[in-house]
Amino acid sequence: MLGYVFFVLGILATIIFLTKRTAFATIDVVAVKSLASMGFILAGIFFFVSNDNCTDMLGAFTIGGACFGMLGDIVLDLKYTKLGDADRCTKLGFWAFLIGHVFYSIAMLSAYKFGLINIICVIIGIISGIVVAILTEKVVKLNYGKFKAITILYTAVLCMTLGFAGGFALSEKYSMHSLLLNVGFVLFVLSDAFLAKLYFSNNEKDRTSRVSIILNHATYYAAQYIIALSLAFYRG
Repeated sequence: MLGYVFFVLGILATIIFLTKRTAFATIDVVAVKSLASMGFILAGIFFFVSNDNCTDMLGAFTIGGACFGMLGDIVLDLKYTKLGDADRCTKLGFWAFLIGHVFYSIAMLSAYKFGLINIICVIIGIISGIVVAILTEKVVKLNYGKFKAITILYTAVLCMTLGFAGGFALSEKYSMHSLLLNVGFVLFVLSDAFLAKLYFSNNEKDRTSRVSIILNHATYYAAQYIIALSLAFYRG
């Protein structure tokens, strides 16, 4: 029950945050964003403890991934304030989210059997991530600059995580838990696609687009809340 309470409260905090977030974040906005992030962490914790089927590894690493997501949330927005160096905050944010995806991958590995179909999906995911990261710079006219290496690495890890989710959805006959994870990680990919334009576009209008800002955060928080909700549906 408490999981759904924090789920709803977190969604409300997210909506408030979205109404306040502009191209530049203030300390007040970062604080509201932190509350929105706390929502999916607390929801995940209570979904985990109320589901006797969840293993400690699945719960701990899923919630751990959410915590690194919250850390990335805060660090990335600190780049817009006087509290942090912009380049350092961007790199730390990338690393926080990358580690979060590794945690999510470990959570899935602890919950399901890893077979040939999973290996194929993960390999496809990693290769796709690298290719997409390299091609988008030219096709979408982005400029990764000094962040090119971490962008390629991060995209590979993100797509690897999606590969894990896809492989387990196929091998586990589409369990609700694995289906929710797939929806969550697809939304993560969409969120990062909008984020790439906001951070690396050569067009100034793209970097300050209100629509892209809303879509980036809406898809991101939807992803995190759906991943947290998946813990309520794990059946082992």
